[in-house]
Parts: sequence; structure tokens; C-alpha cells
Amino acid sequence: MKKSNKLYDYLESTGILVNGSVEDILRAKKQYWISVRKEWQYQKRKKCKSYTVFFTHPEHKALINALKYPKSSVTAFIKLSALQMAKSSSRVDKITMGQVREAFFEAYNSIEMIDINTKEKQLIEILERFVNLEQKILSLLCS
Repeated sequence: MKKSNKLYDYLESTGILVNGSVEDILRAKKQYWISVRKEWQYQKRKKCKSYTVFFTHPEHKALINALKYPKSSVTAFIKLSALQMAKSSSRVDKITMGQVREAFFEAYNSIEMIDINTKEKQLIEILERFVNLEQKILSLLCS
């Protein structure tokens, strides 16, 4: 009993095996494999999403230097890094940033209302530290 062969079935259904020359059969085979690859790519794109990323020369060099093992795949490293970043990154929205900033301004205003006459130098140092703290936290929230 003959086994089923999709290529042979395709060639037989087109009638090229009976009526075609060797060149016609080769062309039909090539066309068959092109259509198989297209269908495979279509099915793959339905299941998995892909992205194209371009790197400048310095970025590429930094990426290669970041690889732990010389034989490891660059694409696997990029995929792993992106997934780790997606899992670990905590996204802070603009509303939260505004609320944090508002809280800092309230605290700043309350510090300013303290009686400055008694310990002026000490209060100025506290205010400067507070401003530095605010800038650090805002830069962390923005990054």
C-alpha cells in the first residue's frame, strides 16, 4: 500500500507528472514548497507575535557584552530580558506621580510654617534635604 505524500499528491492533482517536462515538475515542486512555507508562516504569526528591533553600533556592542555565555543566542537574551523587565517593572501612572508630588508639597509647606526664629540654620538644612529627597523620588518614579 502506498503512503500518502503531500508533494506527490499536489503534483498528481496538477497533472504535471503526466504531461509536464522535468523543468515543469521542478517549477511545480518549487511553487509547492513556497506555498507550504507561506502557510506555515501564516499559522506561526497567528500563534506567536514577533517584533523587529534595530540597534545602533554602540547598543549592539553593549548587548553582545551583556551576554553571559559566548555561544548564547542574542534573540533568546533579548526575549528573556524583555520578559524579566515586564514582570519586574512596576508601572507608575501620572495620577500616582501627581499624588506623590502633592504630598511632598504639603509636607514642604508644613515645614515652612515652623517658627524659623529659633533654629534657622537647622531648618534650612532640613528644607534642602527635603528638596533633594523630592528630586530623587521623582527621578525614580519617572524612570
